[in-house]
Amino acid sequence: MAAGTVVTSSPAGGTKARPGSTITLHTSDGALKSLPDVVGLTEGAARTKLSAYAPVVVDTTVVDPKQVGVVLSMTPGAGTAMHSGGTVTLTVGRLG
Repeated sequence: MAAGTVVTSSPAGGTKARPGSTITLHTSDGALKSLPDVVGLTEGAARTKLSAYAPVVVDTTVVDPKQVGVVLSMTPGAGTAMHSGGTVTLTVGRLG
């Protein structure tokens, strides 16, 4: 991905915004970075560590209350080299 390419925005693309409101654009710096390990962290902590990427959360049903809101797995895995703005899928526990 070329440096300067917009990879995510807040609010997300397609969202209506009022005139004068703030829209934040996140751009790629073009460099490959090693993904941090976020398995075992809360969803919020994982999102913070992955702020340079585009995390996508997939809920999975768990029975252990200790797993609720916790990242159980991530794809691609920790240590994978990828460009900022790339998609990282987090599987997060939810009671079913």
